Amino acid sequence: MNDTMMKETSLIQSIIAIINSTETVEEKRTQLDEYHDYDLARSLEEMTPLERQVFYPCFDDQMLADIFEQLDPEDTKQYFFELPSPRIQAVLSRMEVDDLVDVFQSLSDETISAQWLGLLPSDKRVVIKTLIDYHDTVVGSIMNTNYVQLGPEMTVKLAIKTLVKAAETVEFINVLYVVNERKLVGTLSLKEIMSAGNQPDQLIQDIMSINLITVQPLTPNEEAIRLMQDYDFSLLPVVSDDYDMLGIISFDDMFETINYESDMDYSRLAG
Repeated sequence: MNDTMMKETSLIQSIIAIINSTETVEEKRTQLDEYHDYDLARSLEEMTPLERQVFYPCFDDQMLADIFEQLDPEDTKQYFFELPSPRIQAVLSRMEVDDLVDVFQSLSDETISAQWLGLLPSDKRVVIKTLIDYHDTVVGSIMNTNYVQLGPEMTVKLAIKTLVKAAETVEFINVLYVVNERKLVGTLSLKEIMSAGNQPDQLIQDIMSINLITVQPLTPNEEAIRLMQDYDFSLLPVVSDDYDMLGIISFDDMFETINYESDMDYSRLAG
């Protein structure tokens, strides 16, 4: 066992030891706050069902959603079954759209899928129903509809205020998308918008980039990741034929998807 694996094993053992301690939920919560989402997710996989029932109450809904997002969708689905219905609703509602799509695509029971969809807010439910219709080999299946959107006639001052407000709920803020009447017309990097802060009255349309590299929902995953590598992009916007802004995809999500597809292909060959 190498040093990295030994360290991860030690972290997992420490987390499970906290769960099995005689301390109060509040005391356990305070100690578990020191661990990364990834380590908490890995430890969840090593717990018994009884230990997991102690684990779940140690976190608020958002933190539990963050932990579930670190897991394989097949595992996440199984852990949801261990939660009471109100908690399922609360955690599902706080997960990112692309992670939710993965969970719903892992559900083989249409009744459960319909029940869980019904627990989501109406706006998110519509988005998920649309995305799960895409095959998992195209970017539409992992598209994230949560991104920072600016208007071309916004001032830099207003755009920075919009960014600060959105940063609380948006996963990716390193690229900002300029949309006019639903059409993607430009992009800005976080560095560019912050560098323009000394000119607060300047318009976004005067500093945005209009050389756009985009994909569409039916673009194959392999093609999208090649584009990202060629242009050294961590994010790509997803648009319709008419350039309506639909969402974004991240390199991390694409890389995970490509690896998952490769693992599945290998498993089929081995079988």
